[in-house]
Amino acid sequence: MNENKKIGDILKEEREKKKISIEAISYTTKISVSILKEIEKNNLGKIPSKPYAKGFIKSYAIALGLNVEEVLKIFENDYKEVKRDQFKTQIEAYLPTSGETISNDQIRQSSPIKKQAHKITIVFIVAAVSSLLILSIIVFVGIKSYKKQKEVDTTKKIVETQSPKEMNSSFPLIMTPSSVEPEPTTIPIAPVAPTVDHQAALAQIIIKPTPTAVPKLVPTATPKLVATPTPKLVPTPTPVPTAKPKATPTPKAEPTATPKPSPGPKVDSASTSEANMMFEVANSSPEENDPTILPPNIRSSVVPNKQNVFITAVKGDTWLTYKNGSDPVKSFTLRQGRFILIRGDEIRVYLGNVNVTKIFYNSKLIKFDAKSGIKSLVFPQSNASKYKLPLFLFDKTSGQITTNE
Repeated sequence: MNENKKIGDILKEEREKKKISIEAISYTTKISVSILKEIEKNNLGKIPSKPYAKGFIKSYAIALGLNVEEVLKIFENDYKEVKRDQFKTQIEAYLPTSGETISNDQIRQSSPIKKQAHKITIVFIVAAVSSLLILSIIVFVGIKSYKKQKEVDTTKKIVETQSPKEMNSSFPLIMTPSSVEPEPTTIPIAPVAPTVDHQAALAQIIIKPTPTAVPKLVPTATPKLVATPTPKLVPTPTPVPTAKPKATPTPKAEPTATPKPSPGPKVDSASTSEANMMFEVANSSPEENDPTILPPNIRSSVVPNKQNVFITAVKGDTWLTYKNGSDPVKSFTLRQGRFILIRGDEIRVYLGNVNVTKIFYNSKLIKFDAKSGIKSLVFPQSNASKYKLPLFLFDKTSGQITTNE
């Protein structure tokens, strides 16, 4: 590669040598045709900045299969000349033409550096003036507030140091002691008569309590008479067992009929609640060995003497409500692909859309009948007889879920 040639000439010759159109280079490098033409004309100064120009040259060289390092080295040398030419043209713009003379002041005033410095000085002046204005406003407000606070403090001191006489003179609404004195002077004349009246009233009050001793005897006798007869009349139900139970021996014929219905309903009520919660533990099932349904870490984490219940939503979402021992009731939607492990001494579970789930009890699959899609379960199953269906009640007013125990 000839380093004496300029970068644009090298790229153009190589493109024409390989018979590649400039449009094809533009399509490959994503560079516009106009920029590629400027590069081939060595007009690097028309490209916005050096990084852009360098990137375009690099992409062009790669598209032609040239050595990128050598191409960029030639580009650096050419770009220095471009900058030197641009600087020269800027200086020549301020130089006089033939036959003209220009002073140094005109050069300084027309130079871009001078104009930029002039702009900077204007900005600094505006900033300084605005900062001084703000500072003066702050000082003025501070002095004004200080004076107000000082006036308040002085008034407080004056009020605290004034004597009662000064207070009365400065505040005419406050009553003077002279205005208060005439009132008690008239009072001592009147109390002489009421003292006699008070003594007479006291004498009457003292005499009146003596006859009140008579009613004291009345409450003592009346409660005793009322309490004694009433309890004696209560035990009268004794004749009821004497007559009615004698007629009851007639159910002697009942042993043949009554024993059959009596145990019947009791067994039905218990069996119906247990039947809804009945399940069967499978000895072995393919789901136990399927890690996508029962993960190995869950299968191996069974705690002895505890109820280990694993529920996984395989085919869809299920609505789950459960209570673990004395813990509060929890209710939520178990989404498809999610699972939950519940471990405790006693676990009560209510499931909606239960047929989309797989339930494992101590890592063993359980089987149950749930045609309606709703199922109630109690673990261990021996505790099912303690509860009635439904296991959980929903309060519409409070929105809380409680157990039916």
